[in-house]
Amino acid sequence: METILISLPAEDLAELRSAVKAGEYETNGAALREALQDWRRKRNLRRLEVERLGLLWDEGIASGDAGLVDFVALAAEAERRLALLLNAP
Repeated sequence: METILISLPAEDLAELRSAVKAGEYETNGAALREALQDWRRKRNLRRLEVERLGLLWDEGIASGDAGLVDFVALAAEAERRLALLLNAP
């Protein structure tokens, strides 16, 4: 394992030390390793979401021209559906 030196804002360092002192982590390094693992997962998820969005975009383009769209009616329908979701038990 390689050792690196990092600089943290005072409030982040205080929170890190507090978590270690409370026993949430054995060491500062353990807390930072977990933070890096979370960052890596989030980064991978973002990459997958961008790929999925690209596929959906391609699918939409391939489906052809939607023709003229009544955006007032579309917005009203979206509001109706949202209200149903918000009022669902």
